[in-house]
Amino acid sequence: MYTILNNKKVKVTKCNNLIDKIKAFIHKIKDFDYCLCFTKKRFFHTFFKLSNVDIVMTDKNNKILYLYQSLKPWKIISPKENVFYTYELAENDTKTLSLGDKFKIRTTRNTH
Repeated sequence: MYTILNNKKVKVTKCNNLIDKIKAFIHKIKDFDYCLCFTKKRFFHTFFKLSNVDIVMTDKNNKILYLYQSLKPWKIISPKENVFYTYELAENDTKTLSLGDKFKIRTTRNTH
């Protein structure tokens, strides 16, 4: 899966299990060249992050409900509406996005 942000292809990695979440937890944001996708998060934190991140929270249809740009380390966000997907991206990757936009996720298909 991938998305296009600021004219660049960004890999989307789903964090479905504990191992994925631990990898995301300790990931160094300075080398952040992909998007992490979390499902059904009640809140999101930036504890232990090394730099600012952008957070996009969407409904089931990927309509953007919340957009947090340049979120600093050691912050907690807790949305009031039902959020289905939470995407964590490198700082400034969401410059072209707005509330109400659709966060477009594309799948790669094998052509064998």
